[in-house]
Amino acid sequence: MASKGQLESLTEEAICSICLDFFTDPVILECGHNFCRSCITRYWETEERNSCPECRAVFADRTLRVNRALVNLAEKARNLNLYPKGKESKLHCEEHEEELKLFCETDKTLICVICAVAEEHREHRFRPIKEAVKNYMEEAHRKRRISDDVQELSVTDEALPVKKFDRFYLSNTVLRETLDAINRVSVTLDVETAHPYLEVSEDRKSVRRTGTWRNLPDTGKRFTNRACVLGSEGFTSGRHYWEVEVTGNRVWSLGVAAESVERKGLFSLSPETGFWVIERVGDVLHRDYDVFGIPSPESRLAAGPIPGRVGVYLSYESGTVSFYNAETKSRLHTFTGNKFTGKLYPFFRTVNVNQWLRICSGSAPGL
Repeated sequence: MASKGQLESLTEEAICSICLDFFTDPVILECGHNFCRSCITRYWETEERNSCPECRAVFADRTLRVNRALVNLAEKARNLNLYPKGKESKLHCEEHEEELKLFCETDKTLICVICAVAEEHREHRFRPIKEAVKNYMEEAHRKRRISDDVQELSVTDEALPVKKFDRFYLSNTVLRETLDAINRVSVTLDVETAHPYLEVSEDRKSVRRTGTWRNLPDTGKRFTNRACVLGSEGFTSGRHYWEVEVTGNRVWSLGVAAESVERKGLFSLSPETGFWVIERVGDVLHRDYDVFGIPSPESRLAAGPIPGRVGVYLSYESGTVSFYNAETKSRLHTFTGNKFTGKLYPFFRTVNVNQWLRICSGSAPGL
């Protein structure tokens, strides 16, 4: 007999990410992603180009090939009644286990009726989900602002807390509507915070570790134990995104740090100490490590290709910090549920000697 996990895996494989129901006449795109024929056709009717809703790959023509393996898989899942649409498939609030029926206009997230009366949403604006979908779709059609900026920032798609509700009709539309509110930051480095082993480039866009300890004035801002440096500009509100080239570095840490973090003694890079970072150690990515700089097995992120460029996304009001492989537009990790109260700064740490970390989002087209 199949286990619950196996059945859930079967269900996920058999569901279209646009309509969130079992595949009907599934087709496969050149990029390898699958959709119902009617779903992808309807999606392309609203687009100015033939792109994939999942990875944003753009195709020269609308070639659709039937995925016969998925036809059989979806039919088996449908016959087993694993995930019938309309009942079990309804999304529920993880905290209150109530059905998600409302869309919070303020936080751009789906909530239940209990969430709506909670303190964090008390002064916010709500709409029924169906009404929100309709309004956002109408506005998206009116503005028709689908451009390369959307492709450049599509990595933030999952950072916006829209859950799984109809990824095409809601999350992508909300993303387009909030592009102007996302500040794609041209980060520069604060040399007064740089550890004595670190060298910051003249344009303050790159940093590397040297083998020489420099005698530098201690301004009180400088890291003296770990080879870290902060960005020059701190944030107390808004949504911010930047990218860092990490190619050639086998040990690095990136993310955001609170202004109040420890800078002199031993400290762990964890949310509890004011650091929201991921790090690479060899061929493994971790979400934090302890005071002795030793990652724990529990801190490992899901296995995948090591990125050459990492995107960092901060949404201050929603308490979210997300990381992306900027080359594949895939999410690496997200810290959620934080209540930020002070100023947060871009954070960088490098261990490999003479290997540069380069901030590259500031020079990208459209910024």
